[in-house]
Amino acid sequence: MAGRAAGLVLAGLLGGCAALNPAGWFHRQEGGVIAQQHGPLPGASQPYPNLATVPPPPAPPDLAQLNQINTGLMADRAHARLLAEATPLPDPSRPSTAPGLFGVGSLPPPVVPPAGGMASASMDAVTAPPAPVAAAPARPPAPPAKAPVTAVRSAALPPAMPAAAATTGPAAAGVTRTARVAGASTGTSGAAEGAAEGAAGGASAGGASAGAAPAGAAPAIPAAPPPMPQVAQAGVAASAAAGRSASGTAPPPPPVSGPAADRVTVAFAPGSAVLPTAALPDLRALAARRGGRAIEALGQGAAASADPTAQLAATKLGLARAQAIAAALEAAGVPAAAIQLRADASGAGGSARLE
Repeated sequence: MAGRAAGLVLAGLLGGCAALNPAGWFHRQEGGVIAQQHGPLPGASQPYPNLATVPPPPAPPDLAQLNQINTGLMADRAHARLLAEATPLPDPSRPSTAPGLFGVGSLPPPVVPPAGGMASASMDAVTAPPAPVAAAPARPPAPPAKAPVTAVRSAALPPAMPAAAATTGPAAAGVTRTARVAGASTGTSGAAEGAAEGAAGGASAGGASAGAAPAGAAPAIPAAPPPMPQVAQAGVAASAAAGRSASGTAPPPPPVSGPAADRVTVAFAPGSAVLPTAALPDLRALAARRGGRAIEALGQGAAASADPTAQLAATKLGLARAQAIAAALEAAGVPAAAIQLRADASGAGGSARLE
């Protein structure tokens, strides 16, 4: 019985949840629009819109309007570039320019050294390193001990030599060595060494005196030095002769290649957009070696000042010069789709460059 009663109570509570909902109570107490039933959404029952009723797209502008728009955009770009150069933006990476970005007091406070003049050992990166300790002076080396002095034995000198032989180099050198060794060597080894050198000197002196020329004869002196070889001059003359042609003129310079051959500079008259006749052969040659690449036609207006009016006039002059260069390239066989026009207010003249 108790189980049935509990089940009935639970069923009654679940059945009254819809009526006892707190949100429902709030809506009934609030009243007005929030308590009303909302109708269907507007247009929910209508069919989907027909996309064919969209108006047609506008017609594209003609070539004259496109050129006018391009001219205006180039003038605006040149004006904006000049304004940016006249008033450059400050660098935000500098603390003096943007103090609010870096804050105040970002540097560490100065470190006060402790009393006594000794540097702190806890902050090696801030405090100064300790002064180096003076090294003890090195002791001077002890003087070398003196060699024992003994009695010097005199060695027998070689027999006297003739005057002519005494003046020769080897004999004089032998006698000098014998005398020096006999006076400076000590002990038995010094005496023996002096005697050996004396004997060698005597033998060399005898050989020199035997093979020497008579005292009155003098060596022959050549009258003049031998002539210098002319190898370098002959090589230079041969290369110079080979470098010239049979007519006596220098060979022509090699053809220009590299980036310099891909660019032609056109010198216009001041304030004029008429293409000079002297630039036509170079433009034709550039068009001949174009291949499949595009050509950029640049015209420069040589602006006299940074005034917007002068910049606009210079840009128009540069565009007219670029169009004159493009017309010459088209006459040389370059299609108009391969020519890129570019006008600049600064600079003088114009140019054509392979891309």
